[in-house]
Amino acid sequence: MAGLAEVLRLRSDRIHTTPALRASMLRCHHRRMADASKSDLARILDDDPVANEEADLFNRGPFADRVVQVLSNVAAQTPSAVFGLLGPWGSGKTSALEMVRRRLENTGQWSVVQLNPWMVADLPSLIDEFFRTLITAVPKAAGAGGLREKLARYAGTVASASSPLRLLGIDAPGAVSGLQALIEGDVSLESRRTDLEGALEDLECPIILILDDLDRLQPDELLLIFKLVRLLGRLPNTYYLLAFDERTAIDVLTQTGLANDDPARALAYLEKVVQIRLDLPPAHPMQVERLLDESLTAIIEHHEVEWSLDDQKRLGAAYTTHMKRYLREPRQVKRYCAQVEALYPLVRGEVNFADFAIVTFLRTFHPGLVPTLLLHRSELTRTAFDFGRKKTRDESAALWRQRVEEVVADPADVESVLGLLAGMFGVIGSVVDGIHMSGHSSSADRRSVETDEYFDRYFYLGVSDSDIADATVRSAIGELLAGAPGASWAAVVSIIHEHGPIALDKLRRFAPTDSSTARCIAPHVAQLGPVVPERGFLDRGQPLWRIWLAELIDAAEPDDPNAFARELVEKSSILAVARACHASTQRAQEESLDPSPTMVAVIAEIVRLIRESLEAQALLPVTETTDVYGLLSYWTIFEPGADVREWFSRAVEVGRWAFPDAFALFASVGTLSGAHGPVPALGDANTELLEAAVGLHEASSLLPDDFTIQSEPHWGTDVSFEARRLSVMNAVARWSKQIAAHDSTQIEDGVADS
Repeated sequence: MAGLAEVLRLRSDRIHTTPALRASMLRCHHRRMADASKSDLARILDDDPVANEEADLFNRGPFADRVVQVLSNVAAQTPSAVFGLLGPWGSGKTSALEMVRRRLENTGQWSVVQLNPWMVADLPSLIDEFFRTLITAVPKAAGAGGLREKLARYAGTVASASSPLRLLGIDAPGAVSGLQALIEGDVSLESRRTDLEGALEDLECPIILILDDLDRLQPDELLLIFKLVRLLGRLPNTYYLLAFDERTAIDVLTQTGLANDDPARALAYLEKVVQIRLDLPPAHPMQVERLLDESLTAIIEHHEVEWSLDDQKRLGAAYTTHMKRYLREPRQVKRYCAQVEALYPLVRGEVNFADFAIVTFLRTFHPGLVPTLLLHRSELTRTAFDFGRKKTRDESAALWRQRVEEVVADPADVESVLGLLAGMFGVIGSVVDGIHMSGHSSSADRRSVETDEYFDRYFYLGVSDSDIADATVRSAIGELLAGAPGASWAAVVSIIHEHGPIALDKLRRFAPTDSSTARCIAPHVAQLGPVVPERGFLDRGQPLWRIWLAELIDAAEPDDPNAFARELVEKSSILAVARACHASTQRAQEESLDPSPTMVAVIAEIVRLIRESLEAQALLPVTETTDVYGLLSYWTIFEPGADVREWFSRAVEVGRWAFPDAFALFASVGTLSGAHGPVPALGDANTELLEAAVGLHEASSLLPDDFTIQSEPHWGTDVSFEARRLSVMNAVARWSKQIAAHDSTQIEDGVADS
């Protein structure tokens, strides 16, 4: 399975890469393929600092070594110093700190303690925890107890004295209540400090206090930490390593009274606190790309994702053109990949992975966009009915740009978001300038987000009750091919009654098209005919079923076509199979093709079965017959030269059919979509069929002498025997009246000519 690195390598004709860069990508790919395991997948969701050097993907080791060396050099020259480890959010500062901490401890020359102020509840507790952490750094060796006591006394004096802490509005005496118990007498702050400094100078190992996540603090909390370090904590053999994002720290300090909304003052204060800045080197783009590549590949391999080369290139193009600018830091990559890993199992195998990866990217970095896409679902899936004036290309492009601008916080991101949307939705890609859509054979075949069938899965993260999982459909087909229809096939059949087009479309797309498969599953498909309801002319269920059954008949090569035809009829009905065969012959005629040998043989057997059924129907009273209209219709369609009139005349003579009741046999009955579901509807009388079976002149003579044309509702829902008979009799009477009028006109014209 190709990873992102290989995807980019495949697109090297479009992306500016050097041979060395492509070679490096390829080495990353081969190493990753060899080392991929479940631990890789676990690492995607893990935002903890690196636990060992092997997990250091960004080669921070040399930097950590240098930081330790700088600390040692400075410690040899000055009794106390404040170091700042600076880097953007998510750049790996905590991991770098952890590597520095381990190195310092391994030297045996430092007493290392850590404090994360972000984990402390309030300001008084922050003061308390700051000094308690310093106290724990004092070795417990012989003679050190006095030093700990002096440090505790100094902290207590700080809390009770009139110190700069009061500038922060803190109730200092209550801040270190636990330490106050160690204090006796009333000694000045300076006296306590002098006494403490003398004791600290005798320490064998200097103390270093590491403070992380300072950029997450509130303004008053951050200012307090800096005051503690700058004014109260600068003691001999005491050093501080502060980690924070400089830009964020300046923004936070700007909100304090110290800076008074002046970023320059905030920066100046920060420079006074931090004496030595250690800028964390940014992650190299190749290293970030490797992390993304390994993370996505671990997801792909763990979930056995199947995706085409075209989709791999499409995701590679989206990353290179639009996503890369967001994924510059390790945390951004992990945040994104964690979302993919967390959500993809909900729709595993049910969506296009490239589309899912892009939608998840937009959900992660622009969550406000999701409601907008859901709001315009019908437009994006091209299922909307637009009865107004059609928008021009420029108007549509401007409208989508406006929609994106309303929900994207940074204007600089608008073009990237539009580009990503254009790559997934043709309706956007066709109007946004500079966006060229690559061709795809079928959006539904690739489970595209732009299809009505799959759109909801990407946003609601599941298969709804009105849908059926692709995995279930594939399993159902497997059951049929194994000759053992089971639970999956039953699930497909159960949903077809309410949602026929969805299930049938999937079955048709997923089923193999070879002759043996067609022969195997055609009877099962024929059995679906009675299950698929007629819902009116807008519904695709029955037409789709007929098309698919016809395709299977064309593809099948049965040893005995007649037996094959009878099996299809037994599973469905004569008329249902006849309709499917008619759909095939119509399509073949439109494309100037000859029907397949199997289709020809099946139609011949269907005609024989039609005549056989009609013979049986002729022995019944007209009021008890069924399907005579359809049987006669398809007989005339499949055998245009058949002498239907002779057969019908004989049926009337020897059977139980008589006029005018027999007129009801020539009325069509269709289906309309009603408010509460499909309803039968009476159609027009089929005068062509009546001409073929009886003859219109003969039919006119069979009307009762006193019959007059009566009113009837057009497309009425009364399909009773009486309504059908009246409909045809009215049609015959109107025809007779038109003929009489025509003959009269001709006679008048002849007299005039004479």
